[in-house]
Amino acid sequence: MDGINYRKAVAIHRESPCEAVVRERLAAYRDAGITFVRDGGDGYGVSMLARRLAPEYGIRYLSPSFAIHKKGLYGAIVGHSFEDETGMKGLIERAAEDGADFIKLMASGILDFSEYGTLSPGPLPRKEIISFIRCAHSLDLAVMVHVNGDESVRACIEAGADSIEHGFYMSAETLSLFRGEDAPVWVPTVAVTDAILGKGEFNEENLLKIHTSQMANIRRALETGANIALGSDCGAYRLPHPSGLANEYRCFLQAGEGLSGIDAVLERGEAIIRERFAERRNIRK
Repeated sequence: MDGINYRKAVAIHRESPCEAVVRERLAAYRDAGITFVRDGGDGYGVSMLARRLAPEYGIRYLSPSFAIHKKGLYGAIVGHSFEDETGMKGLIERAAEDGADFIKLMASGILDFSEYGTLSPGPLPRKEIISFIRCAHSLDLAVMVHVNGDESVRACIEAGADSIEHGFYMSAETLSLFRGEDAPVWVPTVAVTDAILGKGEFNEENLLKIHTSQMANIRRALETGANIALGSDCGAYRLPHPSGLANEYRCFLQAGEGLSGIDAVLERGEAIIRERFAERRNIRK
């Protein structure tokens, strides 16, 4: 994805991954001083090509190969679907055989910018979330979860997710579950809403409400010592590579205005991610 038109961007790789585009993106990350990337996978093999080429650019690059979603729910844009538990386990094993560094689960839909609190169809049932994470952990692979909505986020945390990506609409009670050595890491990706604010393309009142609520939760996380880390969801609309990370960091500083030790909190969050996702150890059973 390129942050402009995902359909056209994806079409470039439909027949086979385009190495020239991948190298262009990697060079941009290198030039921005970014040396560690954990992506969310795709259905065309692009991210695994990027992982293979990344060392040439001085980048440690981790990928789940592809994301996994239940048929009929959100996720086709970045991976493959399952219909039942057998299919689910088959995809997890396939990713492992591909050499994935971790597994990615799509556990809910995406934000509806026209109405606060609304998500696209989903979410994945709690029982299937538990089964999915248990299977991935049995292969000594961490689990990155795309998820929004308080109930769904809580289900993923209680099932043992290693990181929560996005996590919009969390309650203070759910946010408290990110504290502790064994707790998951929250990657808020607030740069996604920041990038489209004020552009007049969406309902600005609702968009601002969504953005503000996520910023408030980031502040609470920083104040309470939650496990939290930077991650931008680069490639999303108006979030081109590699600008998203700097934008996310700016939003964190804005959300935590007046607080001390923000960098230390973020360094700790990244250290946890590196340990769980790069080293394949200390996976919670």
